[in-house]
Amino acid sequence: MRDEHLLNKIRDIISGIFRENKIELIDITYKRETGRKVLKILADTESGITMDECAKMNEIIGEVLNRENFIDENYILEISSPGLDRPLRTKQDYLRIKGKRIRVYTFALIDGRKEFVGSLKTVDDNNITISSDDARLTNIPLDKISKATLDYKSLI
Repeated sequence: MRDEHLLNKIRDIISGIFRENKIELIDITYKRETGRKVLKILADTESGITMDECAKMNEIIGEVLNRENFIDENYILEISSPGLDRPLRTKQDYLRIKGKRIRVYTFALIDGRKEFVGSLKTVDDNNITISSDDARLTNIPLDKISKATLDYKSLI
Protein backbone atom coordinates (compact mmCIF):
# COMPACT_ATOMS: atom_id res chain seq x y z
CA MET A 1 0.00 0.00 0.00
CA ARG A 2 1.50 3.38 -0.97
CA ASP A 3 2.27 5.67 1.94
CA GLU A 4 -0.16 8.46 0.91
CA HIS A 5 -3.00 5.99 0.52
CA LEU A 6 -2.00 4.43 3.83
CA LEU A 7 -2.01 7.82 5.59
CA ASN A 8 -5.47 8.61 4.21
CA LYS A 9 -6.80 5.28 5.44
CA ILE A 10 -5.29 5.86 8.90
CA ARG A 11 -6.72 9.39 8.96
CA ASP A 12 -10.18 8.02 8.12
CA ILE A 13 -9.96 5.40 10.87
CA ILE A 14 -8.68 7.63 13.66
CA SER A 15 -10.58 10.85 12.94
CA GLY A 16 -13.75 9.53 14.61
CA ILE A 17 -11.81 8.35 17.67
CA PHE A 18 -10.16 11.75 18.00
CA ARG A 19 -13.46 13.59 17.50
CA GLU A 20 -15.12 11.49 20.25
CA ASN A 21 -12.28 12.40 22.61
CA LYS A 22 -12.25 16.10 21.60
CA ILE A 23 -8.74 15.77 20.22
CA GLU A 24 -7.57 17.54 17.08
CA LEU A 25 -5.50 15.61 14.55
CA ILE A 26 -2.63 17.89 13.55
CA ASP A 27 -0.48 15.72 11.30
CA ILE A 28 0.37 12.12 10.37
CA THR A 29 3.68 10.91 8.96
CA TYR A 30 4.91 7.44 8.14
CA LYS A 31 8.59 7.17 7.38
CA ARG A 32 11.74 5.24 8.05
CA GLU A 33 13.77 6.46 11.03
CA THR A 34 16.91 4.72 12.24
CA GLY A 35 16.15 1.58 10.29
CA ARG A 36 12.48 1.12 11.15
CA LYS A 37 9.16 2.56 10.09
CA VAL A 38 7.56 5.07 12.46
CA LEU A 39 3.92 6.17 12.32
CA LYS A 40 3.83 9.58 14.01
CA ILE A 41 0.53 11.18 14.87
CA LEU A 42 0.55 14.73 16.19
CA ALA A 43 -2.52 15.60 18.24
CA ASP A 44 -3.68 18.50 20.37
CA THR A 45 -6.61 19.80 22.41
CA GLU A 46 -7.79 23.32 23.11
CA SER A 47 -5.95 23.30 26.43
CA GLY A 48 -2.96 21.31 25.15
CA ILE A 49 -2.77 17.54 25.06
CA THR A 50 -1.32 15.75 28.09
CA MET A 51 1.05 12.80 28.18
CA ASP A 52 -1.76 10.69 29.68
CA GLU A 53 -4.06 11.59 26.77
CA CYS A 54 -1.30 10.68 24.29
CA ALA A 55 -0.73 7.35 26.04
CA LYS A 56 -4.49 6.60 26.04
CA MET A 57 -4.78 7.43 22.33
CA ASN A 58 -1.67 5.37 21.57
CA GLU A 59 -3.27 2.35 23.21
CA ILE A 60 -6.67 2.82 21.54
CA ILE A 61 -5.30 3.59 18.07
CA GLY A 62 -2.73 0.80 18.32
CA GLU A 63 -5.51 -1.70 19.06
CA VAL A 64 -7.64 -0.43 16.16
CA LEU A 65 -4.76 -0.50 13.67
CA ASN A 66 -3.75 -4.00 14.80
CA ARG A 67 -7.34 -5.20 14.39
CA GLU A 68 -7.65 -3.62 10.92
CA ASN A 69 -4.28 -5.18 10.00
CA PHE A 70 -3.65 -3.25 6.77
CA ILE A 71 -0.11 -2.07 7.55
CA ASP A 72 1.99 -4.88 6.10
CA GLU A 73 5.25 -4.22 7.96
CA ASN A 74 6.45 -3.71 11.51
CA TYR A 75 6.25 -0.12 12.71
CA ILE A 76 6.43 2.01 15.84
CA LEU A 77 3.34 4.09 16.72
CA GLU A 78 4.02 7.47 18.32
CA ILE A 79 1.24 9.84 19.37
CA SER A 80 2.49 13.13 20.71
CA SER A 81 1.91 16.82 21.10
CA PRO A 82 3.10 19.03 18.25
CA GLY A 83 4.96 21.09 20.86
CA LEU A 84 5.69 24.78 20.74
CA ASP A 85 6.74 24.66 17.09
CA ARG A 86 3.36 23.30 15.99
CA PRO A 87 2.90 23.96 12.29
CA LEU A 88 0.24 26.52 11.38
CA ARG A 89 -1.70 25.28 8.38
CA THR A 90 -5.35 26.25 8.56
CA LYS A 91 -7.27 29.45 9.12
CA GLN A 92 -8.29 28.02 12.53
CA ASP A 93 -4.61 27.54 13.45
CA TYR A 94 -3.94 31.22 12.75
CA LEU A 95 -7.09 32.42 14.51
CA ARG A 96 -6.11 30.48 17.64
CA ILE A 97 -2.86 32.42 17.99
CA LYS A 98 -3.95 35.82 16.66
CA GLY A 99 -1.99 38.55 18.42
CA LYS A 100 1.03 36.33 19.08
CA ARG A 101 4.42 36.41 17.37
CA ILE A 102 4.82 34.01 14.49
CA ARG A 103 7.56 33.04 12.05
CA VAL A 104 6.47 32.60 8.41
CA TYR A 105 8.38 31.32 5.39
CA THR A 106 6.97 31.79 1.89
CA PHE A 107 7.45 29.98 -1.41
CA ALA A 108 7.98 33.25 -3.27
CA LEU A 109 9.35 36.66 -2.44
CA ILE A 110 6.91 39.07 -0.83
CA ASP A 111 8.22 42.61 -0.40
CA GLY A 112 11.65 41.22 -1.30
CA ARG A 113 11.72 38.60 1.48
CA LYS A 114 10.77 34.99 2.13
CA GLU A 115 10.96 35.04 5.96
CA PHE A 116 8.77 37.13 8.25
CA VAL A 117 8.63 37.43 12.03
CA GLY A 118 6.08 39.52 13.82
CA SER A 119 2.77 39.76 15.56
CA LEU A 120 -0.17 38.15 13.76
CA LYS A 121 -2.66 41.01 13.34
CA THR A 122 -5.39 39.78 10.98
CA VAL A 123 -6.60 36.52 9.50
CA ASP A 124 -9.14 36.03 6.73
CA ASP A 125 -9.98 33.25 4.28
CA ASN A 126 -7.04 34.04 1.99
CA ASN A 127 -4.46 36.09 3.88
CA ILE A 128 -2.75 36.87 7.14
CA THR A 129 -1.22 40.21 8.14
CA ILE A 130 1.91 40.41 10.27
CA SER A 131 3.25 43.46 12.05
CA SER A 132 7.03 43.28 12.21
CA ASP A 133 9.13 44.82 14.98
CA ASP A 134 9.51 48.01 12.95
CA ALA A 135 5.67 48.26 12.81
CA ARG A 136 5.61 47.46 9.09
CA LEU A 137 2.46 45.52 8.10
CA THR A 138 2.89 42.69 5.60
CA ASN A 139 -0.05 40.95 3.96
CA ILE A 140 0.79 37.31 3.16
CA PRO A 141 -1.49 35.08 1.05
CA LEU A 142 -2.08 31.73 2.77
CA ASP A 143 -1.33 29.84 -0.46
CA LYS A 144 2.16 31.42 -0.56
CA ILE A 145 3.15 30.13 2.91
CA SER A 146 5.53 27.18 2.89
CA LYS A 147 5.88 26.99 6.67
CA ALA A 148 4.57 28.93 9.64
CA THR A 149 4.97 28.42 13.39
CA LEU A 150 4.53 30.27 16.62
CA ASP A 151 7.77 32.17 17.28
CA TYR A 152 8.43 30.19 20.43
CA LYS A 153 11.92 31.63 20.80
CA SER A 154 10.30 34.92 21.76
CA LEU A 155 8.50 33.12 24.61
CA ILE A 156 11.75 31.99 26.25
